[in-house]
Amino acid sequence: MAATLTALLATHARQAGIEDSFHEAQGKALESIESGCIAVLVLDPGNRTATICRGRGQAHVHGESDTIDLSDAVPRFSVRVAELFT
Repeated sequence: MAATLTALLATHARQAGIEDSFHEAQGKALESIESGCIAVLVLDPGNRTATICRGRGQAHVHGESDTIDLSDAVPRFSVRVAELFT
């Protein structure tokens, strides 16, 4: 049975010669969705954003002042993005 929520942490490494790990995390998010996950939460600590992916072409970026609600994947899961980086 596939997980309902996958959380991925994308480090903000953008040094020459190093693959952009955020784009790598987005690719893994799509793999998880295609495997049956309801939602994938990708955290970008460099930009302090949380991206919720729910399907191909269905990614929504949320800033620190936003509150995200993933209660359809994890009952009662609602959190302010800023709290994810404290």
